[in-house]
Amino acid sequence: MNTFRHRGVICLVICLIITLCVGITGYAESPEALWGDWECVVMGENEEADDFVYFLYFSQPNEATYIAGWYMSEIAISYTGQYAVEDGILTLELTDDESSDTISGTYAYTLDADLLLLTNESGDSLSWQFDTGVPMEFRAVYSQ
Repeated sequence: MNTFRHRGVICLVICLIITLCVGITGYAESPEALWGDWECVVMGENEEADDFVYFLYFSQPNEATYIAGWYMSEIAISYTGQYAVEDGILTLELTDDESSDTISGTYAYTLDADLLLLTNESGDSLSWQFDTGVPMEFRAVYSQ
């Protein structure tokens, strides 16, 4: 009887450890986990400040599109290129659609259902509003 109880406790502890480890890391190793549309809206701090919106679109095979502009208005920039994920790091290599400007950087990320947090680790920031180490909060966008 004690043997079964000990085995049950051991199994419970192992399950808890696995659950905690998965919950703490919060990232997915496959590029497919990011597939879809993501939006980050930054509201101006006062009436004179502009509101901005940033979009990331991830699709197969490892293709990414990045668009930024004024909220409910025109697009300011549009980049396309490739992305990769490994050990909680997202790498982006993007080129401006109208010029030869590029965005190249690595971003720590966590993914939790409808929320994608990106923190610039090195290289180009996705926005002048977010310095290195300040996370951008992207929400999943679902089509109607």
